[in-house]
Amino acid sequence: MSVRVGIIGAGVSALTCAQQLCKLAQVTVFEWGRGPGGRTARKRVHIEGSDVFFDHAAPYFEATTDVFRDGFLRNMHERGVAAPWNQTSETGVDASPKWVGVPSNNMMCKVLAEDLEREGGSIFYGTHVRSTQFVNGEWQVTAQKRQSEEEQEYRFDMLVFSDKLLLLPNQYAVLSPTNWGPLALSTSLTSSMVAVLLIALKESIAPASTIIYTERPGSILKMLIHDSAKPGRSTTPDLWVVHSTQEYAATRINQEGSFDDESKVLSDMREAFFAAVSPQSSPGISFETVFAWDHAQPDAASRMQVSHLLDRERKAGVCGDVFMEGVANGVEAAALSGEALGNAMLQLMNEGSSRSDL
Repeated sequence: MSVRVGIIGAGVSALTCAQQLCKLAQVTVFEWGRGPGGRTARKRVHIEGSDVFFDHAAPYFEATTDVFRDGFLRNMHERGVAAPWNQTSETGVDASPKWVGVPSNNMMCKVLAEDLEREGGSIFYGTHVRSTQFVNGEWQVTAQKRQSEEEQEYRFDMLVFSDKLLLLPNQYAVLSPTNWGPLALSTSLTSSMVAVLLIALKESIAPASTIIYTERPGSILKMLIHDSAKPGRSTTPDLWVVHSTQEYAATRINQEGSFDDESKVLSDMREAFFAAVSPQSSPGISFETVFAWDHAQPDAASRMQVSHLLDRERKAGVCGDVFMEGVANGVEAAALSGEALGNAMLQLMNEGSSRSDL
């Protein structure tokens, strides 16, 4: 009988891990969102009769290791869903290219999800895993459908946690701290928080190759990303993704992960945005919104240097961009972590198969 593997999350690390495991196992992925993406997720907005998409999570990624460039990135590039972005900054052209998904960042996860389904794997979107426990040699997973709120029980031989929040004490945790064992992450792991402005303009106000950093004294903005300038994007309307500084976000995001005064945040960020990119005029706005990203990026000082965690006895693992500190960041770290965990779990399967043949 095929090994049953459950994977919680459908981001880069989860789907890269699934890509390895589907070679020998029956893989089931649970994703609370409407589609795959994780940190490469996009936000769909209906503006003036058509849908447009913001890369509202990770705005781009880099490739610093040979294994990532020759593996994940080469695959995505050859399939036409990743491309280099020749951007400029306030200090001039960046010689180290940034990369983006085409026509949106989540396309990389989308093709990985399609690959998995072609290999016989299953992905349940709009499904929130509520709890997990290891009982009588197998993992029991309780998941709830977002729309119907119906709960269902699943059983797996192996389990993958693809986000640190699934384990650390917080509202998203699905495994009790008393059951962490070898999967225990440091409780000192922290993440930065960011207020994000998504804004669509009726006309372009900057060169098509612009990415602007505004970490200047007194500015509440850390990064302005010209989404419409990325390869394969529509230029009408003109889309921007704007990140605040962590200091500003800390004064506006409450303990529940939302804004105390959303209208004030929108006003502040809109004013700072136009001051940075169009101080002489304020072009018409087709759409604008802000949201609180309370776990935007894992803080470098608290990330883990290993590639993953593995509980060999209970056959479970943890992967994600919180790993690979000092080696890679963001999408690259997630891909490397997911692949490493997948290979480690394949080895466990092979070891178990060899023992059963004795």
